Amino acid sequence: MEPCTWIDGDDLPSRLMAGPCGRPARYPGYRDVWTEPLCQRDWRRLRAVHEVPCRVVGCTNEAKHQGWCRRHEGEPLRAMEAEERDRMHAALVERIEPRGRSGCWMWMGRQTEGGYGVFDPPGERGTWLAHRLTWSMFYAGHGNGEWNNPVELDHLCTRQELSRYDYGGALCVNPLHLKPATQEANRALRQIRSDRPFVAWHAQSRQSLRPLSLVVFALRFGLPMDPSDRYVSH
Repeated sequence: MEPCTWIDGDDLPSRLMAGPCGRPARYPGYRDVWTEPLCQRDWRRLRAVHEVPCRVVGCTNEAKHQGWCRRHEGEPLRAMEAEERDRMHAALVERIEPRGRSGCWMWMGRQTEGGYGVFDPPGERGTWLAHRLTWSMFYAGHGNGEWNNPVELDHLCTRQELSRYDYGGALCVNPLHLKPATQEANRALRQIRSDRPFVAWHAQSRQSLRPLSLVVFALRFGLPMDPSDRYVSH
């Protein structure tokens, strides 16, 4: 087992003179504050200082986006007035290119270095990853997950390198192609889809809950909800 790497001391000279904690490390650091392995005592010390609670009264989850936890990050979207929501929908759809073959909603706007879409809703609602925004528009969020295995949105239509069909992957913002999963499961599924190019991911999307608001949105803007190409089932 690796030793804890936390170095005690407040000023630079003492930090240089003091050695690592040395206790058995049980945690892989704490976000970008301290990325090296930590023991339980020092991990809790960092978490107590850097953790920010969710804005929702009574919620003990840690805030992830604009002061909201993953379960409640859609609250500011649901609080929008109808006119503001319509402006957001229009601005969002302007940046989406539908692909009927795969049913993907491809993001054509700004992107992160990692290849995910970025969107700034009107009304100072913060900067969002585009796929997280579309998910939060129609679903009630999901849990934060444990500290060492947080829950994130898995793209069911991850790009498949061996396939002759170009599925959406990270740039797809169709919420039916998203599913909450732990980071460990997300990585494993990504590898499986890469090795098996015609895995029937679309079957999962067809089983997903379809809120009426999502159906109305897709019909209003002519966005596909299911793949239309027969080859995606093989």
